[in-house]
Amino acid sequence: MDRNPARTHVRAVHDCRSRSTTQRVLGCLITAAGLGFIAATTMVPLAPGNQGPPSWFGNPSIPDILRNVLLYVPFGFGLRQGGLRSRSAILIAVALSAIVEIAQLGLITGRNASMMDVTSNTLGAAAGVSLATHWHTLLHPGARLRSHLFASATSALLAILVASAFGLRVSLPPGQYRVQWAPQGVGHDWFHGELLAAFVSGTSLRGGMSNPIEGRGAMWLSRDIALLARFVPGKALSEESTIVGIGDSTDEIEIVELDQERSDLRFRVRTLTGRVGLEVPTVVLEDVLASGNRPQPTDTMVVTAALTAAQLSLSVRGKTIAEAADIALSPSVAWLALSPWSRWKAGTIRLISAVWIMVLVFPLGFWSAGEPPSAYRDLAVVAFALVIGLVASPSLAGTHLGTWMDWIACVIGCALGMGAQRLLAVHDESERAAPTAVLGARV
Repeated sequence: MDRNPARTHVRAVHDCRSRSTTQRVLGCLITAAGLGFIAATTMVPLAPGNQGPPSWFGNPSIPDILRNVLLYVPFGFGLRQGGLRSRSAILIAVALSAIVEIAQLGLITGRNASMMDVTSNTLGAAAGVSLATHWHTLLHPGARLRSHLFASATSALLAILVASAFGLRVSLPPGQYRVQWAPQGVGHDWFHGELLAAFVSGTSLRGGMSNPIEGRGAMWLSRDIALLARFVPGKALSEESTIVGIGDSTDEIEIVELDQERSDLRFRVRTLTGRVGLEVPTVVLEDVLASGNRPQPTDTMVVTAALTAAQLSLSVRGKTIAEAADIALSPSVAWLALSPWSRWKAGTIRLISAVWIMVLVFPLGFWSAGEPPSAYRDLAVVAFALVIGLVASPSLAGTHLGTWMDWIACVIGCALGMGAQRLLAVHDESERAAPTAVLGARV
C-alpha cells in the first residue's frame, strides 16, 4: 500500500489526464463519423433534374429542416467533446455548412443551395455542443432530475408513437382524380416501356393524363387500394418516372403511384405524412426491371401493388422473375417520413424500425428508478405507454398494430437502458471507493 502523498497525487493526475485523453479521442472519432455522414448526405451528386435555383429566401419543407438539424448534431457533439470551446465548435460548423452550400451552387449536380440549410445546420451543431457540455449531468442525474427526465422521455415516446400511428393513415383528398399513364416527353428520362393495362380496385384505367375519374375521389377509393398493371419494361432510368398512377385533377398531388427509378420498381400511396410535407412510405423491389435493358424487351410483367389491412405490398411476375415485398405500416416505420432516401429494401426497413424503437425506449430504461418498488412503478408506466402507442393508437387510426419485432425491440431497448444505468452506477461506486482506499493506505 502506497503511503507517499506525492505519488498518490501524481497517480490521480495521471488518471484524470487518461480520462481526458480518452474523451478527446472519442470526440475525434465522433467528429470524423459526423463529417463522413455529412459528406455522404450532401456532397454526393444527384440526377441533374433534381437541381433548382438557390432558394435563399424560400420556404423549406419540414423534413429538410429536421434532417439538416439532426445532420450536424453528431458533428457539433464531437467537436465539443474533442476539446474545442463551444463558440469555436459552432463557428467551424457554420463554416462547413457554408462551404457545402457554395459547392452545391455549381460543383455538385442535383443539389439545391439554401440559406435556411446553413441556419438549420447551425442549430443542429449548437444542439450537439450543448449535449456534449451537459452530458455528464444527463448520465448522472439526481433523484429529482431523474424523475423529470423519465417523465419527459415517456411523454416524448408516447407522442411520437401516437403521431406515427395517425400519420400513416391514407389521405384521400376530395374531388376528381386524374390518371397518370406512362408519360412520355422530351428532355426527361421517362418510362421507356409500354403500359398495356391497369386496374385500381377493380376499375379499369384509361390511357392519357387527361382522363378524369368521375365522382368524389374519396368515395371512389378507400383505405384498401389494389393496383394491377401489365407492361413491357423499358431500359434503366436515371430519374424517377411514373408508370401508372392516380393524382388529383390538377396533377399536383400524387395519391397512388407505381413508378420506376433506375431498374427499381416502387409503389406508394399518399398518407397524412405527405399531407404535412413529410415523406410517404414506399415499398421497393430492387433491379426487377433489369431485364428491360435488352434492346427489344419481350417479357410482359404483371405487377400487383396494394395497401390492404394497413400493409403496403408489391409483387411482380414475369417469364424469368417473381419477387414480392411488403411493409406493415405500424408506428415503428414512421422514421421513413424523415428519411432522405426512398430506396429501402423491406428487410432493411424492418431492421432499422427495430433499431428506431430501441433508441426511443432506451432513455426510459436508463432514467427509470434503479431500485424497487419505484422501478416496478416505472416499468408499469413504460408498459402502459407502449400499449397506448403500439395497440390503442393504431386501432383508432386504422393503421397496423405494433409487430412482434416492435415488442421485442421495446424489451431489448428498455433492458439495454437499465443495464447501462447499472454499469454506470457500479463505475461511480468504484471511483468513490478509490479515494477511500488511498486514504486508508496513507493512514
